[in-house]
Amino acid sequence: MVLTKSKSYTLSLIFLSIFLLYLTLTCKLRQKNHDIPISNLEKPTFRQNIVMPMEHFTSKPQWFQLLQDEIKDKSTLKIGLVNLDDVSFFDYVGLHGAKNMETFDVKFPKVSNKIKWKDLFPEWIDEKEVSAKPTCPEIPMPVFELYEELDVVVAKVPCKHVGVDGSRDVLRLQVNLVVANLLVSGGWNKNRPVYAVFIGDCGPMWEIFRCEDILLHEENLWVYKPELKRLKQKILMPVGSCQLARPFSEQEQESWKSYPASTLDKTFHKKPREAYVTVIHSSEAYVCGAIALAQSIILTNSTRDLVLLADDSISPKSLHGLRAAGWKIKKIKRIRSPHAPKNAYNEWNYSKLRIWQLIEYDKVIFIDSDFVVFRNIDQFFSYPELSAAGNDGYIFNSGVMIIEPSKCKFQNLMNKRFEVGSYNGGDQGFLNEMFVWWHRWPTKLNTLKIFINSNHRDLPDDSYTVHYLGLKPWLCYEDYDCNWDKVESQIFASDSAHERWWKVYKKMSMELREYCALTPQMDARIIKWRRKAKKANFSDGHWRIQLITISIISFFIAFIYLSISHSPKRHETLIFHTLKDHKQPTQIFPRHVIKPKWYKYLENKTKNSKFKIGLVNVHETPIEVKDLHDEEVDLVNVYFRRVNKNVIWKDLFPEWINENVPQKSSQCPEIPMPELEDYVDLDVVLARVPCENATNVFRLQVNLVVANLLVKNGLDSNDIYREIYVVFIGPCSPMLEIFRCDDQIWHEGNVWIYKPDLRRLKQKILMPVGSCQLATPFAVQGREVWRKYGSSSTSNKSAYKPREAYVTVLHSSESYVCGAISLAQSIILSKSTKDLILLVDNSISQETLHSLKLAGWKIKIIERIRNPHAKRGTYNEWNYSKLRIWQLTEYDKLIFVDADFLFFKNLDHFFVFPQLSAAGNCRHVFNSGIMIIEPSECTFKTLMEKTLNVVSYNGGDQGFLNEVFSWWHRWPAKLNFLKNFQTDESRKYEYPKDAYAMHYLGLKPWMCYKDYDCNWDVLEYRDFPNDLIHAKWWQVYDLMPKELQKFCDLTPEMDTRIRLERQKAKISNFADGHWKIQVKDPRRLSDSDF
Repeated sequence: MVLTKSKSYTLSLIFLSIFLLYLTLTCKLRQKNHDIPISNLEKPTFRQNIVMPMEHFTSKPQWFQLLQDEIKDKSTLKIGLVNLDDVSFFDYVGLHGAKNMETFDVKFPKVSNKIKWKDLFPEWIDEKEVSAKPTCPEIPMPVFELYEELDVVVAKVPCKHVGVDGSRDVLRLQVNLVVANLLVSGGWNKNRPVYAVFIGDCGPMWEIFRCEDILLHEENLWVYKPELKRLKQKILMPVGSCQLARPFSEQEQESWKSYPASTLDKTFHKKPREAYVTVIHSSEAYVCGAIALAQSIILTNSTRDLVLLADDSISPKSLHGLRAAGWKIKKIKRIRSPHAPKNAYNEWNYSKLRIWQLIEYDKVIFIDSDFVVFRNIDQFFSYPELSAAGNDGYIFNSGVMIIEPSKCKFQNLMNKRFEVGSYNGGDQGFLNEMFVWWHRWPTKLNTLKIFINSNHRDLPDDSYTVHYLGLKPWLCYEDYDCNWDKVESQIFASDSAHERWWKVYKKMSMELREYCALTPQMDARIIKWRRKAKKANFSDGHWRIQLITISIISFFIAFIYLSISHSPKRHETLIFHTLKDHKQPTQIFPRHVIKPKWYKYLENKTKNSKFKIGLVNVHETPIEVKDLHDEEVDLVNVYFRRVNKNVIWKDLFPEWINENVPQKSSQCPEIPMPELEDYVDLDVVLARVPCENATNVFRLQVNLVVANLLVKNGLDSNDIYREIYVVFIGPCSPMLEIFRCDDQIWHEGNVWIYKPDLRRLKQKILMPVGSCQLATPFAVQGREVWRKYGSSSTSNKSAYKPREAYVTVLHSSESYVCGAISLAQSIILSKSTKDLILLVDNSISQETLHSLKLAGWKIKIIERIRNPHAKRGTYNEWNYSKLRIWQLTEYDKLIFVDADFLFFKNLDHFFVFPQLSAAGNCRHVFNSGIMIIEPSECTFKTLMEKTLNVVSYNGGDQGFLNEVFSWWHRWPAKLNFLKNFQTDESRKYEYPKDAYAMHYLGLKPWMCYKDYDCNWDVLEYRDFPNDLIHAKWWQVYDLMPKELQKFCDLTPEMDTRIRLERQKAKISNFADGHWKIQVKDPRRLSDSDF
């Protein structure tokens, strides 16, 4: 077909018309999608739906794929666009042609250009509403009901870079608040997750969108999954400090109060994770202030924690006082302000940023230590970060503020501190640049002690706190405010405010008041100011006031008097406050030429000439250290609170505990310890051990304090092999249970020196303080921290097989041979990998020894040890022979087991316990039938020496060992299940399924017929019978080889005894009726055998 020229022209016009029509329709569609009058937004049925072009796209951006993975239950994502049209959106994020998304253009009027940041954050508002209720400028929002189905909100954040008020942009705030409101509107009531995507050069305002909620950040794009409860609280705040964040006239009516941090959803905390915190660094000038602050908070009946961050400039003495005041101390490293001159007052006050690292708390109210709190302010923890009182301009005062600790916030603050300026070179200026959107607290929460252009010098009676600006009260006399005496400080002077601080001081204990004592330098400075004020003839006339406060002369008189009267507490405190060296009172030691022998021994041993020595329970200068020069020794007093006198030994070692409840439910009394972080780099610990009886609680406390210090400075130091020594002084030696005699390296007179095995000692201090708790929570076996610290020999990697064994003892007769054989067989049946050691004396025949070896025992011959307190011929005459187990030094640990035991389960994992671990018996004693010990020749020698003067409560080894090892560790009762049912009749018919080992009390199974437990037939033994447990023993017997079973045969004497007991039971007509049972035991002898 041939086209003419005119036809060809016509066809071209048709194609051109079709193309132009397509373009027109496309443009109209796009215009329809975006140019909707604002008035239409009021229609409830309105939904702005942008239908995506259906072209196929090849790859999805990472952020979009992330959202699809997060929202798996939706085939199409509904995306709201804020400050961004859809063309820009597609071009920016590279999603042209996506099939599974709908976008909605969120319409709202932009905030007026006339509204400036200072309109939102005015310097002052009428908090008392004297003239009118404060109002805020309007920040227009969308009609949120129109956008409740959104899954994602994508916003382009207006970007004016931080600095020169660039972050204080009202449109930037508006966009962030629009996004926040959309997210809460879409997710809050429906309890579903919603997401935010921010695009552009600047991210969102971190005051609104928490860095913890970031899912993805790549270049100019941020993806958030916000925590809606926190966000809800934010959007219910006023838009600025133009209104109080809380109308105090309607305290209980704020809707946002019902939206706490979501951590309360995840874990129910009876006690909120909230605390007051202050920071002390670089000097001790504010120690007194911090003590007064803590005491004032406590006086308001606050229920929150008190946390104090301190750097290394704060001495142990001051830390002790701060703890006594109520603070929990956390050590920090200072942070320098990059904008402060060197040695300026604010050089290190960026240390305050450390409060964001307190992530164990959800919220923290920071308070400067020159505050005093007069009314309870716990209610203010319901506010979000960052809430504070105004200062001037549009900034807040960082003296008291609430923050929400966070690792990422802290890191961001640290990163920004170099590029973000500070108007005053300090933390307040920096924080105001970082948190430009903050929430106004009332000024009475931070009542500044400043009186510019005012003759009225009284502060409001309803103030929650007072912020003591200028010279602090503790730097003045109590009589009047010394700010009056300096021209530049008179704006801070107020006698009534000064008096209010001293009222708190007067409620403090005498111990705490001493930390506010005047030093000679402080007193001299006040006197100088008074002279200048007198010379200038200041009209207020405070310089004329006759002082009642103790002068510096009377201070030294008190010092001399207390020195003479030997009052250690006050004496040490006064030395601390008057001497230049605040660390220790070593300067008062007289100088002598002769060094103590123990010191010379350590010098020779360590090749050191100077030691840092921690003093424990040493209140006066002991004779053992008084001969040392200052340059030879650095003495550090170790402070700890003495254990409550009402705590007695039976509180630590109760007769019974509920072993079936979680470990945390069984509580032990508190044995206070020092703050170990305060006493680092010690070379020696010198301690005076209280000379009381073996069950004195303070004696235990002192020994545990020493042990903790040694481990902290040796094993826990950076140099894990660092040597450390302990010197015990006084007439009494340390506790054998904690300090092994093997570690003693020197002893003369009343001085003992130990070089402890720190791994063993570590295991000891990780034990409970008594048998008031199980030594290990069985619900979490294998996860106890202390299990890593076994005997030191295990650190030798060449020792592949642990040097551990089970051991029992036979002496004086062969009556327990059968029991020892069945015990060995039961241990072997439990698949134990440990050695079996049997100590025997010469009463055991060669044939019997052969059978015992065949049963699994390694035999060791011993000489018996007589009990010096037992009568001749009694059952316990020779039972001190058990002490021989301490001579098995080829082993590191032994589990001793009496020969009347039977194992039901493997017990090998109990070798991780330290000496002496055992199950409880009665009162505060343990049962020595099964126990773990650590062999040692010197321990054996000590035990032998003590046999003569230590009396056993029951005349046997158990009573003796309980006197020597009064501090022991509780094993569960199921490890030593006593076959004794004196208080529970029903249990005579039950078998304890969870028992590890059974202790067969009363008549032993091999002394009865197999048929039943013959304890039923003896009136005085009827607490012991149980047929099921009896049968369990015979199950092990049945598995023995015949040549071992014959050692469990009945002798004529044994059979006769059983027959007589059965006859007596029949005559007595015992109701249990066991005497009626027809005996079928093949071991029973016939009449001809007699």
